[in-house]
Amino acid sequence: MAPADAIGRAKSRERALAQNDPATRFLASAAAAGLAESLTLPIDITKVRLQTSTVANTQLGVGRQIVANEGVAALWKGLAPALARQCSYTGLSLLLYEPLRDRIAGDVPASELPFWKRVLAGGAAGGLSIFAVNPTDVVKARLQNSRTPLPLGGTLAQVWRNAGVRGLWAGWSPNV
Repeated sequence: MAPADAIGRAKSRERALAQNDPATRFLASAAAAGLAESLTLPIDITKVRLQTSTVANTQLGVGRQIVANEGVAALWKGLAPALARQCSYTGLSLLLYEPLRDRIAGDVPASELPFWKRVLAGGAAGGLSIFAVNPTDVVKARLQNSRTPLPLGGTLAQVWRNAGVRGLWAGWSPNV
């Protein structure tokens, strides 16, 4: 074997190992989720406001009202908890999937696992992950629904003070 071939194979193995490294997978998924969340948050805030509005309107109309009354930056209200939620959820789902899939598979090789069992593993990984990060969703929703700026820490403390642990997991069932 030529030295160049050996070096090429070693680099290929190194890349494959890096791609299977849990920290690398978590960080890569978190970065992608963070970018996607940052780009789509204005859609989410207009949806939340439309859902809680007593006046019938369109999503575009709600967006215009937010910009007119609160400024363009208001379209990104709740960005910090949204990023924490999405990055944690996505990374955790990715990390939980393979161990859950392997547990469900038992002695069956993953490549031979029926589709429904892979779906079950994915659903379980997603459900456990979204349940774990639900407090960030609670805070995000409160920040997005407020017409005035709220402090992140103060909002979290208020939920804790008023409702305790149950308040942090309010709405977990439809999320899961």
